Amino acid sequence: MLSCGVLLPTLFIKPGYNNCMDNTQQLIHDHLQNTEVMQLATVRDGKPWCSTVHFYADDALNVYWCSALETRHSKELQDDNSAAIAVAVQIPWPVIGVQMEGTAGLVKDADEIAKVMSAYAEKLHRDSEWAARVVRGEDEKKLYCFTPQLAVLFDPGNKENARREWRP
Repeated sequence: MLSCGVLLPTLFIKPGYNNCMDNTQQLIHDHLQNTEVMQLATVRDGKPWCSTVHFYADDALNVYWCSALETRHSKELQDDNSAAIAVAVQIPWPVIGVQMEGTAGLVKDADEIAKVMSAYAEKLHRDSEWAARVVRGEDEKKLYCFTPQLAVLFDPGNKENARREWRP
């Protein structure tokens, strides 16, 4: 079986596992695929703000969500595209979480919006007609994308490697 140009025995390929990713990136990706809500942090004039939003993440760990242009976090991203996200993956002890820092902004490319909205609606069990309205620009909600510069997986249950970092 061929994966990323490397011949790998089938024994080493897990179903649904993307062998092009390093292990930390894959673990973060898997956690993001199995979680629906995140905390989005933005800033204006040195004052932080945190919002709770539903999200979809692609294989490159870009994180997408839909928000109205009038929300505080959307307005703040217009002025300063710096952002951070936090996802609580497991809440009972030990708490497992993913934190990321990066930049975010409104998605303007029609092809990207169409592709992402299809996956977003499927993951979050949203109405496909709603997703189509977002794609056509007919809904108050617009698609935003967070691009990570640093992602950290924190898992204190993993005694040997409780804090793992990944950078694109």
